[in-house]
Amino acid sequence: MTRGSHNRIRSWLLPKLAAKDMSVAQLAAAIGVSRAAVYLYLNDQSRPTGYHMARICQVLGVPIEEGLGTYVPKRTGRPRTRNF
Repeated sequence: MTRGSHNRIRSWLLPKLAAKDMSVAQLAAAIGVSRAAVYLYLNDQSRPTGYHMARICQVLGVPIEEGLGTYVPKRTGRPRTRNF
């Protein structure tokens, strides 16, 4: 996802948390990360690892496939430039 693009994790996760009446702090404790890490996921400044995404699904009681459908790993390495 690039800056300004739709944050799929946020739009998927927030309604699930509300339905479970669960706070960000409770989710963070349940999956073993800091509250700040979850806020970074929600603000698209970081991405959960595949392991943490699977834990999120387990805690929320949703199929892992559903969660991984929202998961887009962050690109690593240098951005490619165009040669004209």
